[in-house]
Amino acid sequence: MIYKKLFEKAIVQTDKICTPAYFYFEKTLNDSVKTISSAFGKKIELCYSIKANPFLTAFVGDGIKIFEVCSYGEYQICKNQLSVDTEIIFGGVCKLDYEISEAIKDERVIVTVESLNQLEIIDRLSAERKERTKILLRLSAGNQFGLSERNLKKVINSRSSYTNVNMIGIQYYAGTQTFKIDDILKKINYLFDIVLQIERESVFKFEIVDFGAGIGVPYYKVDYDKNNFEQMLKETSELILKRRNHHRVICEMGRAIAAECGVYVSRVIDQKENAGRKFSILDGGTNHIKYYGQAFGGRNVVIDILNDAAETDVYTICGPLCTVNDILLNNETLKKHTIGDIFLFPNAGAYCQTEANALFLSRELPIVNLVRTDGSIVTLREEKCTYKINSKINNVKQFGNMSRGK
Repeated sequence: MIYKKLFEKAIVQTDKICTPAYFYFEKTLNDSVKTISSAFGKKIELCYSIKANPFLTAFVGDGIKIFEVCSYGEYQICKNQLSVDTEIIFGGVCKLDYEISEAIKDERVIVTVESLNQLEIIDRLSAERKERTKILLRLSAGNQFGLSERNLKKVINSRSSYTNVNMIGIQYYAGTQTFKIDDILKKINYLFDIVLQIERESVFKFEIVDFGAGIGVPYYKVDYDKNNFEQMLKETSELILKRRNHHRVICEMGRAIAAECGVYVSRVIDQKENAGRKFSILDGGTNHIKYYGQAFGGRNVVIDILNDAAETDVYTICGPLCTVNDILLNNETLKKHTIGDIFLFPNAGAYCQTEANALFLSRELPIVNLVRTDGSIVTLREEKCTYKINSKINNVKQFGNMSRGK
């Protein structure tokens, strides 16, 4: 596996591997961007959804000039790290007034509208600035996000009432971890059917059509069997280009860009046998890494172990947490290993760390390393204690004195 070779090459520089840890490989990240951009061509613009991995925001390369954020905190990351020639799509169902007020001062920002109420707020705050704000109307996929088809059409037909916003486009996120190309193509057709219907009936033109494809990334053995990433990119691109008219098309991706570049590293700290089962305990577990669809070892991810063992045995691999649910691999046939051996968890570049329950038991947050294209290693975050976050704050202010806007 390529990630293992990259990791082994990187750790030659160090006398000791600090575990648990995340390693992100810049070359793999850039290769992913190139693969996707090449499949899309120049008429489909690639957007990085930084929620997949905010640490990578400044390292995705020149192939991406559009970034999607879903919170004010993520906006701050982009605000401080991105150049003036980028665009920032500010999404999310919960945008507080002061967050919107600050974000719309930034000329790079396009704000998504998730509800009629949110549209009213954006219009009012834009009026106070005496400048129009660029917005995308988010079309709901039947969940808590975005506007229903009915309300989206209502907004378009009453657009003269919102004089302080510029309705430049529509946004639609189809889902995540989709391995069936027909499901993605169906969503593309649905989106463009809506777009063309509105444009025809309302004498209105969308400048931007923003689509989140949700192409799947393999984590489990069954996913590897059905994975055909490049073919899915090809068919997605072909249909979008066929359906687009005058539209500027943006395709949002997070997991597909970032997943492959990351490896989570954890070390065996103990071994035992209970009730006929062999257990290996690692120094990091579900508090640091969480794969999509993983639940208590119910689905086993594909991993590797840094040793030369030829023999195998059946193991259950657990993390360090005080819960029976901290299972990474359940009754899996693996290479024989011992205390001190290192486990590599691949495809850990997207969501794996941020969706994990990192504050449970007040254990440390792992070190985060970036392996640059020249092989040098840059630490993006040192190991951090969490007990301070989970304990009483000295000199606590009275609740009434707190201000969300500061």
